[in-house]
Formats: sequence, structure tokens, C-alpha cells
Amino acid sequence: MINLLNNQDKQKLRYERKFVLPHTDCDLALKIIRLSKGCFKEAYPTRCVNNIYLDTLNRKCFESNIRGDASRFKVRIRWYGDDVEQIKNPVLEIKAKEGLSGYKIVFPLTDFKFKECADQKFLPNLIACCDINDYIKEELRGYEVALLNRYQRHYHESFDRHFRLTLDFDLEYSVLIKGVKKGFLSNNARNHVLELKYAPHNDREANQMTQNFPFRLARHSKYVNGILETMILT
Repeated sequence: MINLLNNQDKQKLRYERKFVLPHTDCDLALKIIRLSKGCFKEAYPTRCVNNIYLDTLNRKCFESNIRGDASRFKVRIRWYGDDVEQIKNPVLEIKAKEGLSGYKIVFPLTDFKFKECADQKFLPNLIACCDINDYIKEELRGYEVALLNRYQRHYHESFDRHFRLTLDFDLEYSVLIKGVKKGFLSNNARNHVLELKYAPHNDREANQMTQNFPFRLARHSKYVNGILETMILT
């Protein structure tokens, strides 16, 4: 799965720096962003991001992220908006990490209803109808729905458009057992997550931009955290 890069994908390589903001007021975080060196401004209206994470029965992706493997990936179905029952314009995303850089491959999916996730044939049928090469389809054989999460996201972009910042808040998780969600858990809802995204050649400038951030740089995976949260709270 990791070795999917072609010449076109290599142009999409990016670095991500993640900062965890425990118990930080969202308005204060936004003020700090706007006063930072990047002269960030809102790039897109705030919206709800929804993800269904896919994994193998033995949680291959989860274990790889826990170990911090240099090459690892996550697979998810993503859509936007407040509706988690009638899912419109979803996409399949394969997000891969190679060392410090990463890339994302996106494939459009057909609309579906969340309750269909409980059908054992749902995921194979959904992927079969998607315009994905046969190699990836074969790699995804045996995957199942593992976790549903959702959160609100602010979008900002630097004045020179070289950097993007997203601020995620109101994180909620729901473990999926045979495709059925078991209610939403929000134990981590007060922890906001700030992500700075940029091309590898802008890494030095990113260092200068973030050196005065009063936030903690950290490894952070919403999928891993969601699985751990649901283990603790269920």
C-alpha cells in the first residue's frame, strides 16, 4: 500500500506539524493564528468533518501507528456536513506517511446511508463500484469499518499561500461494532488540534513561523486516539 507513489503523487508530498491545545479557548487559538508570522486568514468556512476509518480485523493500521513505523498509512471514508446518516459526496482517502513527509490519494465514492455499514457486503460493494486500480482493491480486501469520528474544522491560509493551518475542535468518536455505532464519546472534546501543512522545501520557514507558538508540538492521530478513547470509556 505504501509503495503507491507515482510521479504525479510525488508532487503532492507535504509535511505536517501537529500541535495539541489542551483546554485552550478556541477564540484565543484563532487570535494567536491570525497574529502569527504567516499572516493567516480564513481560507474556507468552518465545517464538520466526518470520517469512517477502515482497518483489518487485527487492526494493522492502528498497530503500525502505535509503533510509529516510518512507513505507515490510514484508510478512511470522509464526507462533510452535519448529517451522519445520509452520507453525501463521500471519498475514500488513503493517507500514507513516509518519514517526515506524507501524501494522500483520494477516490470519489457513491452516496450511501450509514446504516448500510452493518451489512457485511457493504464495504466490498462500495469499493468495487469505485474507480480504484485493482492493486488497491486487492490490498483493501479484508478491511472493515473500525471507527467513526467527527469534528469541526477552521481553515486558514498564509498570505503567500505556502502554508495551510487547520484547527479542529469538538472531537467526537464512536466505535463501530459490525458497522453499528455505539453512541458518540467526547472525553477529548476540549483538546483542540492544530495542523500546519506545507511543501517540504518550506520546512525552514515553518521552523521560524512556529517557534513562538505557545502550543505543544506532538504526534497525534485522531484514529489512534479515537480507538484508545473508546477502549477506555466503553
